[in-house]
Amino acid sequence: MVDSRLQQVLTFEQQPENQIVVPERIKVWHPVVAAAREALVRPIIDKRGMPQPHGNGLNISVSAALQSRALRVADTLLKALEKRGYIVQQGKHQVEVVMFGDALRLRLYEPSLRSDYVPSAAQLAEKAKEGWSYWPKWQFMPSGRLQVMADDGYGGKITDSDRHSVEQQLNKLVGLMATRAVGFLVRNERQAIEDAERQRVRDIALERKRRQDAEKQRLAKLEFDAQNWRRAQVIREYLNALEESAERHEHSMEQLELLRWGRAKADWIDPLKPGVVDVLDEEIVIPR
Repeated sequence: MVDSRLQQVLTFEQQPENQIVVPERIKVWHPVVAAAREALVRPIIDKRGMPQPHGNGLNISVSAALQSRALRVADTLLKALEKRGYIVQQGKHQVEVVMFGDALRLRLYEPSLRSDYVPSAAQLAEKAKEGWSYWPKWQFMPSGRLQVMADDGYGGKITDSDRHSVEQQLNKLVGLMATRAVGFLVRNERQAIEDAERQRVRDIALERKRRQDAEKQRLAKLEFDAQNWRRAQVIREYLNALEESAERHEHSMEQLELLRWGRAKADWIDPLKPGVVDVLDEEIVIPR
């Protein structure tokens, strides 16, 4: 099932009144294309012999014969995209079109026809004279067919054919670009839903673990208090027995002090007698 956002774009691009038309002459160039035109006055020549602008602007690599047409196509396409509400921006290396949050790299390209390199008469004469000469393995000839693509073709690609020129396929390219952008958007939305569900399950597990840990701590304290209460009871029972065994004799000062000290310690240990302060509570730090 086609996403409703994509379907809206596809329907719009199929309507005759929304047909993108490339004019024969451009009165005011789009700033990106104007910069490319200026840069192509002193172009960089790639290994295929194609002129291309320097810098990080419009990615265009076409022969001089195709240059004027390619620039008009680029100008018309960028203006049409902006009119539709999409954003044309300078990316890290080249111009990008932001559609539904996805930045697609735009490129205009002319394929070359490759053949074995044929040395010129002068090169053959030089080789005959010097005994050796160097020339490339391949030679390239412009195909005369223009291509416009997004994300190296993964985001849509249109090519001159015997039946349709690039100019007649610009609406199709917009639809292809939107298809890729909405595809990424839907995938990201689905991922966000899955991430949110995983986080929800994780939060529930974390809360259960927190409660469990709290219960363990509570139980550990209960067991600790019960053990201390039992210790206090044992000490008191022992002191009572000690006191009873010595009743037939008068208690010495040492015995009385032991009984007092022991019962104080039992009270300090007993969790049912809170607030009892003892020297054992003091934390002693020995200076170095």
